[in-house]
Amino acid sequence: MKAFSTVATVTTLATTLIASAATAAPIFDLTLLNNTINPGDDFLVEVRATELFSDVALDMELTSFGFNIEISEPGSAQFDHAIIAAPFVDDSSFFPSIDVAGSAFPGVSETTNQPLLLATLQFSSLSEGVFEISLSSDFMADPNQGLQFIDPFTFETTARNISASIDLSATAAIPTPPSYLLMLAGLAMAGSRVRLKH
Repeated sequence: MKAFSTVATVTTLATTLIASAATAAPIFDLTLLNNTINPGDDFLVEVRATELFSDVALDMELTSFGFNIEISEPGSAQFDHAIIAAPFVDDSSFFPSIDVAGSAFPGVSETTNQPLLLATLQFSSLSEGVFEISLSSDFMADPNQGLQFIDPFTFETTARNISASIDLSATAAIPTPPSYLLMLAGLAMAGSRVRLKH
């Protein structure tokens, strides 16, 4: 019975450790900076990361990141460019297969406890409707994607994938009351002219 109890305890502990490791991965937050999105307008989305160092070894520094962007309804919006946040520099032009990439040397260390701004993305709204913007990476397929960490003392490296999405909607602007008044006045004048001709 004691042996069973020990096995059960070890299994429970292992399950707890696995669960806590799974929840300790970096968290990515996408924030729309515009109050509204109207067709034809540009809009901005900030990309921030928290808990960056929660599941990497001590002394690791974040030295680079890279991700691709997907828009669920291609005719609704298009990605224009990214403004990479300091201390990172924009490496996007060096990697044609990656939409957004940045690097920092020296890297960002664990002393950064606040959410870290990676980039601000600019899009153009093309039409009305609901759409989703998704960020993703696959560092196994491309070592320039994801979050890249390095230990500056041992040169050990590790990586974490980036995954985030945000649902947005673009709606046509509602004319302001003065616009309605001008339109009604114009219609009234046009109607009176038609009556005068008859």
